[in-house]
Amino acid sequence: MTGPPSSWKLRVVGAAIGSVTATALAVLTLPLVFPAIIAAFGIPTGAIVGAAFAPRLAVAHDRYGWTVLHAAAVAFALGSTLAAAWFAMSEGTGADASDLIEYAATIGFWLAVSTTTFSAPMALLVAIVAARALRTLAPYSAALWVPSVVIVAVVVGGSGAAVAHAAGAAGDAAAQIGDRIPFEYVAINEAPDARATLEIRSYWKGELAGGSGSHGFRCGSGRDEIQTDWAIWVVPADDTTHDPPPEDPLVSAAEYGHGQPVRVTVRVGPDGVATWERGIQEDVCGG
Repeated sequence: MTGPPSSWKLRVVGAAIGSVTATALAVLTLPLVFPAIIAAFGIPTGAIVGAAFAPRLAVAHDRYGWTVLHAAAVAFALGSTLAAAWFAMSEGTGADASDLIEYAATIGFWLAVSTTTFSAPMALLVAIVAARALRTLAPYSAALWVPSVVIVAVVVGGSGAAVAHAAGAAGDAAAQIGDRIPFEYVAINEAPDARATLEIRSYWKGELAGGSGSHGFRCGSGRDEIQTDWAIWVVPADDTTHDPPPEDPLVSAAEYGHGQPVRVTVRVGPDGVATWERGIQEDVCGG
């Protein structure tokens, strides 16, 4: 004998159906990658919305009514919130408020695009399919609530693991963006054979974050943004297989001033000896 539509067993079954339906959509869209990522956020969302709306979705006369649309709208809003929270947690570790705002604005734009293109239609599709399945299985909720609890437990456990991974992972792109400083250089080689290579490297938490090299340069310049931990080497032209070069750097952030915007001139004299100085001379390389 089954309980009434508002019973907690029906809600558990509704949570399981919502999460399973979203999982199926994630699997089907896996070759498209981005829609599959969006659908993955729908798995915990489907469980929450399925539990909340199960008694109403189980009513047969609301087959294509406002309850399905209402559930889809809530799922869309909740899923978008979960996605934004996950991205902020995984990519914003260690960032200050201004960095997070800048990062969130960029992510928010792409989420808005994906919302219009994918999220809303996918939320509606999941709501329609899940509602039909729930109406079919509602009379059997007394028997299905036990396997449904297992499904919901897996969803909760998987979602918790994803949140824990996001919180603990070193995916702190926002903080890395905030660590960048303006970098401008001019490099002049006055040695007769010009056989030297300028190597520029920057590091984030001890790992290589960016770099460039100018092989056999005569006169060159560049302007970019790099991490506050940086270094410049001038090495023989045939010694470019090491990264970083084994020699001590010509100049680094530790010597120049950690966190200071960089404007530096590197010069290789006629005797082949490399030196550096603060500041640059505009148009020294002819433009």
